[in-house]
Parts: sequence; C-alpha cells; structure tokens
Amino acid sequence: MKKKEEILLQIAQRIKAIREEKNISQIELARLTDKERQNIYRLEKGKINPSIFQLYEIANSLEMNLSDLLKDIK
Repeated sequence: MKKKEEILLQIAQRIKAIREEKNISQIELARLTDKERQNIYRLEKGKINPSIFQLYEIANSLEMNLSDLLKDIK
C-alpha cells in the first residue's frame, strides 16, 4: 500500500472510531457537516482525500479540535 493510501486509511479509521464512540450515525455526521451520507461512507473507507477544511468541519461536528482528530496519524 502506498503511503498516501495508508494515511487516508488511518484518518478514515480514526473518524469512524470517534463517530461511533460518540454514538453519531453517518447520516447525522453528514447532516452536521452539510455533506451527503455517501461522502461520509467513502471518507470512512479511505476512498477520498478530504481537504483540510473538510477535516476541520468533521472535527468541529465531533466536538473536538482538528489537532486531536489527527493525533497519532503518521
């Protein structure tokens, strides 16, 4: 797996884990970020490369700082 794909997968897994920990559905996260549920699904599968602003919106919707969202991503 290429480094870019590894990083996208790490971000995807972190977003999904935090979302599930907070008992937020993909539909709810999509609503909170003004995105389609399919975009959240693809993001959590590591299929899309989110912009820094999209990551900021997701972090904000999960009530956390962007730096905390990206913590331990290497």
